[in-house]
Order: sequence, then structure tokens, then C-alpha cells
Amino acid sequence: NTYLKRNYNTIQSLNPNLKTTTSKYDPRVEKCSSNDDDDKEIQAISQDPNRSKSTSPKVDLIEADVGYLGTKYFHYMNFGLLAAFPIVLVAPKVIQTPIELALCLFFPAHAHISMNYVISDYVPRSIQRYARYGMLAASAVATFGLIRLTLEGPGIVATFKQLWSTTTTPKEKEQLKSTELKEVVKKSTEESK
Repeated sequence: NTYLKRNYNTIQSLNPNLKTTTSKYDPRVEKCSSNDDDDKEIQAISQDPNRSKSTSPKVDLIEADVGYLGTKYFHYMNFGLLAAFPIVLVAPKVIQTPIELALCLFFPAHAHISMNYVISDYVPRSIQRYARYGMLAASAVATFGLIRLTLEGPGIVATFKQLWSTTTTPKEKEQLKSTELKEVVKKSTEESK
């Protein structure tokens, strides 16, 4: 029934003979009646290639925010990323690497779909196609960069943890020692005077 309520206008435009009833709570709101014949009719409509983009089952890399499956995958990715990232932070290295590789795909995919929603809402229609291609290129670069970081570098988790680490590089340690040494020498010369 939620499918019917959400897509009533599309279904009604494709099949004007679809039976409707008035809601008992609000007479201005119409809802579709549901029976087996209607379900078969809906299924036939959903297989029609001329149907609305919002009910389309396709997944499109360029228009990633359009289509039922793309939206469905996006919502599943939200929950998956919400669970996977904290797990990978505390997981042992054996489990961490495969999860990081999965995150290398899911982080950019999630960002790609999200930014396509932004493009649909805020970018003028005349240049949306170019913005979508640019977003696809940025998503591809981000994916390959994260994969390289995971396979050849320290990995996503180690890089993330470095934001809060207090360890310094050997060059920074030398600079700190020379600065401390200069301060000690300066204090000792002042004391001797």
C-alpha cells in the first residue's frame, strides 16, 4: 500500500481505470484499493519501459540518485557504513584489511549517490549532466585512492587514527630536541651571569 500511495500519480497516469477510494481521515487524499487484480496491474505497470524514473529498478552510475534500486542500495549503505566503520576501528589486522577494502568501495559510492541528490536539487538542469560526470570522475579517483591507501599505504584505519595520535616523526623529534637543548643552554648561560 505504501508503494501505491507514493506512486499514485504515476500509476494513475499510466492506467486511468485504476479504482480509487477516499481516505476516511481526510477526504482530499485518495488511496488505491488493493486486491489481486490491482497487484497484477501494478506489476505489469512496473515492467513497462515507459514508466516514471522514480519507480525504475535500474541502477545508473551517472544519475545515481534516480531509481528505486539506487535509493534502496543507498539506504542499505547508510546502515552498513554506520555498523562497519566502528567495527573496523577495533578489529584485528586480519579482519581489518578485507573490511577496509569493502569500505574503499562503499565510502565513495555513498558520497557519489549523496552528491547526485545535491546535484539534482541545486545545480541548474542545463549543466546537471556535466556535474554528474564530474562527480563520477571524482568518485572513481576517490575509490582508487582509497584502494591504494589500503593496499600500499597504512590503510584507512591507521590514517584515521593518526588524526588523534601524539607521536611525532623523526624530523619533528630532532627539532624538538634541538629547541629544548637551545632553551637549556640559554637558561644555563643566564644563570651563570
